Amino acid sequence: MRRHPLAVSLLLLLAALGAYLSHYGFRPSALVNFGDDGIRKLPQARQYLEPGFVIFQGRGGYDAQWDYYVACDPLARKRLYDHPYRYQRIGLPLGSCLLAGGRRAWIPTAMAALNLAGACLGGLCLLGLLGRPHASWLGVAVCSAAQLTQLQVDNSAVLSMGLCLAGLWLRERGRPLGMAAALALALLSRESALVLLAILGSWELKEGRWRWALLTAAAALPFLGWQLYLRQVLGQWALGTSAGHLVPPLAGYVGRVMEIPPDWAGLPAAEVLRHNLALICVLAYLLTASAGAIRLFLKRRSFYSAALLAHVAVLLCVSKGQLVDPNGAGRVFLPVPFLYLLSLGEKPHWLDRLVLWGGATLGALFAVKIGFFNAFPYLLYAP
Repeated sequence: MRRHPLAVSLLLLLAALGAYLSHYGFRPSALVNFGDDGIRKLPQARQYLEPGFVIFQGRGGYDAQWDYYVACDPLARKRLYDHPYRYQRIGLPLGSCLLAGGRRAWIPTAMAALNLAGACLGGLCLLGLLGRPHASWLGVAVCSAAQLTQLQVDNSAVLSMGLCLAGLWLRERGRPLGMAAALALALLSRESALVLLAILGSWELKEGRWRWALLTAAAALPFLGWQLYLRQVLGQWALGTSAGHLVPPLAGYVGRVMEIPPDWAGLPAAEVLRHNLALICVLAYLLTASAGAIRLFLKRRSFYSAALLAHVAVLLCVSKGQLVDPNGAGRVFLPVPFLYLLSLGEKPHWLDRLVLWGGATLGALFAVKIGFFNAFPYLLYAP
């Protein structure tokens, strides 16, 4: 397995994280994205914040702040946070709690370390799956850019993706138990891994590999057990609360376009472009990735091209709330470049190059913007 491209990827990831953290005194809690508005909505959370944590002013915060609260109460016994939707993503919070030894001041550092480890694991397994020198370097570029924005907000999608790729690598090497374990952990980290499990299980059945299909199904059992536990403790089915993120095809994109104020029609094109650049890029990427996924599936009919097509189909159904900013779009689009790379043949089509390098460039530009030019006002928490 080639390791030198992984070193390049790791350096890029560390550089992006360092640039972002430099605005906040290199405090890992800045990656958690605590927002003062979010803290006001959960007043009991103040007792779990540590002195010196970065608290962004005038912001609601981001997903990782809820992962932090779950890490402070991983079994939901203190009822610090009653929303089962967040608790079902127990992988990153529980792992961070264990890595930090239960010490709340260390949890932000543990969260960042686990996500970075997930990114490296995913990169290493991707290189092993690709097995072609030119594709290895292409994989590094896309892998790095696709994950930069998510690492900068400690999103559990990075860890889940890394574990998914580890499961696929173990599958290719004929290790069914290892595959099932990796996919089980990926699913406990983020419920969106269900899409990959469903496609993989269906593909194994189609190929007549019953043992592999059963083990793929078994990978969902820990997740099901955790869902039952949360139903008992919190009184709701956690997975059911995720349904609001899925809407009829293209309804989320139409909703975002409809939110553009009508009076912008009279503004200069440059002004309209500046205010809607993220949305325009998301729509362009969705269009090209959809066309490329359909072309690859019709040409190759492989498991990876089927998984890619399924993920693109899910992307058509995401709600407008997932498309508000590059971070939101980045987490739902994250599996696409990895599966796209794995679906390629020896000679990529020009459309494939457009999707991969276009997506990598967009991801890198947004990450640079966040890391170097977006310094948000903040305070250090003091009890």
